[in-house]
Amino acid sequence: MTTYIDKFAEDVHRFNEIYVVGAVEKAFSFLEDYPTFTRGVIDNFKFGTSSHGFKLEKMHTYYVVDRSYIIFTAPASHFDILLDFAEKKIPIDCIYIYLDNSGIVPLGEELGGFCSYNIPNSAKAHLALMSQTYLYSLYFKVFTRERYLTKFTHFQTGSIDDSFTQSICSHIKILESVDFSKKDVASGYEFNRNITSKTTASLNEQYRYLQPNTETINLCNKIIESCDKIIEPLTAIYEGSWSLCNVRVVCNRIEHETSEVGPSIWHQYGMPPFIFKLIIYLDGASVETGTTELKSAEGIVQVNVPPGGYLLFNPRLVCHRAKLVAGQVRRTIEMTICPTFPNNLNQIKPFAGTNAMYPVFHPSPALIGLRMAM
Repeated sequence: MTTYIDKFAEDVHRFNEIYVVGAVEKAFSFLEDYPTFTRGVIDNFKFGTSSHGFKLEKMHTYYVVDRSYIIFTAPASHFDILLDFAEKKIPIDCIYIYLDNSGIVPLGEELGGFCSYNIPNSAKAHLALMSQTYLYSLYFKVFTRERYLTKFTHFQTGSIDDSFTQSICSHIKILESVDFSKKDVASGYEFNRNITSKTTASLNEQYRYLQPNTETINLCNKIIESCDKIIEPLTAIYEGSWSLCNVRVVCNRIEHETSEVGPSIWHQYGMPPFIFKLIIYLDGASVETGTTELKSAEGIVQVNVPPGGYLLFNPRLVCHRAKLVAGQVRRTIEMTICPTFPNNLNQIKPFAGTNAMYPVFHPSPALIGLRMAM
């Protein structure tokens, strides 16, 4: 299997300093291969101590030209580290990640198409998410890592105007059914790479997906624009404009109790920061008729809203699942909302597909501060 160890060896001549993030055995071994470079170990948890002959230091508060960073920590910590890197505006092509079975991967390689390399799908999905986490955070410059983690964990419920509920209920009657498909994703969007044919078959057995059209999108946009309770928490997070980047119309059709699959399993979406889900329950939501459950600091919360009620939440930070009831009608409009991409509006497609997750942000090199543009 091709790894990226050789790729870093090709790049290393561009750097005068090599810093690893994470005081782990592999990081120390890696640094021993570069004795002629200025070297260091960054570990915020053990700052001030020493190990293997290296003094452990905090993340630098500024970026020095010709300095590289290689992240050796566990994948679960990559998200927080890259938010910190984006806040400090470290160029993306100076950042590398060590992944088991894949070697040292340049984070900026995602822009050049790392998917063409022979690495596991799980590694590809992780790299795509980490690259987009960095780019979203760098460009939109919304919050520091601490503020993101405290501000974005909330969710809220409410209701849209009855006239909108009636309009949507009438409108979806004319929409055609479409099967969920792994390949049903617009170009320029990240998707669920690991979904199996068995899961796909189960989804199409338990749910009926309807194909949204231009009128669907117009109605959804009007709902968002007219409801201050939806707009206010979004603009409190990012003052720029927001866009509808996908719409799915879903109806459950289970007639008897079945095993949990897909949305019915507790999950969090692998998405970059600043992406929200807005679910409108056309038939209401309750334990008796079907609902959405969320995990919070207080325990499990069950959405209980009348017809036309909605749930707005961050699907990356809030663990959730659909709770279906056999024989009950549960029609939902699921909207994905993200900050508007300047000069990239053509990438945002409001009906991006049943397996579309979020739009991939591909800004210009000058925008993200690549070394090649410096």
